[in-house]
Amino acid sequence: MSGRESTRELELEQSGGFRNLDRAIQIGVQSILEGQNAIGVEATHQLDIARSNSAQQHVETREIIQKNQDQIIDRFYRLQSNMPGLPLEGYLNAKLKLKAGEEEKNAKEKLLAALVFEVMTDRREQIKDSYRQTFEWIFKEPKSKI
Repeated sequence: MSGRESTRELELEQSGGFRNLDRAIQIGVQSILEGQNAIGVEATHQLDIARSNSAQQHVETREIIQKNQDQIIDRFYRLQSNMPGLPLEGYLNAKLKLKAGEEEKNAKEKLLAALVFEVMTDRREQIKDSYRQTFEWIFKEPKSKI
């Protein structure tokens, strides 16, 4: 075998080796990307769970606060009463506003409940659907009476 032929064989082996190396790198990169994709999917899933839990906890906290508003205000002002500069008047005003708001809400609910009657929606349910050309005449030029 001449030097040229052996050089040519070495070139072919090396180019084949490079192709194999390229394929190995491609497979490696693809595996990394697939792994990152799986990590991303799992991270998104965990984030969705965290958002859902956070929203639920927010709702539960607001419900607890609403149920215990009087006690929370009482406790706050009792704790603050030991500090100078907090007038008792502020505490009483807050309590009165809270009570007034509850009474107003209850009064509105009672008023609305008193207005309900059995056949209240009957008239609305009797109204037929309008025709497509209802009131189109109003946009047309009037016909002359001459």
